[in-house]
Amino acid sequence: MRWVLGLVLILSVAAVVPALADVDGGDVDPLPVGPFPFGANGPSPALLGGDSMAPMRVTVVMAGDETGAPTIPQGSGNVLCLDNRQSTVPLIIQFTFSCSESIRTACQVSYDYTAAAWAFGGGFEVFVDDDGTLSNPDDLYRPPVGFPPSTTQGSKHFLAGDCDAAVHTLTFVVFPEGVLYLDNLETDCIDITTPTQRSSWSHLKALYRD
Repeated sequence: MRWVLGLVLILSVAAVVPALADVDGGDVDPLPVGPFPFGANGPSPALLGGDSMAPMRVTVVMAGDETGAPTIPQGSGNVLCLDNRQSTVPLIIQFTFSCSESIRTACQVSYDYTAAAWAFGGGFEVFVDDDGTLSNPDDLYRPPVGFPPSTTQGSKHFLAGDCDAAVHTLTFVVFPEGVLYLDNLETDCIDITTPTQRSSWSHLKALYRD
């Protein structure tokens, strides 16, 4: 259990285990190593942007075979690779996810990742329920590269409203000269109890933004 002390409230947040579901199309363990089978794997994920080689830049690789970046923390089986190192335009891929209905809980999406950038302006941005403008990222990594590559790795957690079975989107934008590896894309319902008053969603979202 995690306690957050504020000026006017005490908020307790506890995770419910196990995860309720995987992100749609996020489990690549059953897929063969090689190009991601867009279309054959269903509508999610969708390839929203990139150059003519974009479908070949989204691949399935074995955990431990990441190139140019550290291995994914807690990565296992197969992982998803968004490799935009040889492109001049952003690579954009979008997943859908939802959390089953559960009273007084918030829908959280989580993933483990590793990434690298080889040029200034490389890196990635992440959007939850983007409005189509890709202008307000929930997370970003845009390092100033002095001696490339610059790398980062870790785990991320984002809140996306109540657990009410609503469909949400998770969009990754990988900029030119960048690569991003993803694994363990999952959703959870996080139990939220507020002895005094409920915090705003913007405050709750910030608590889970690493």
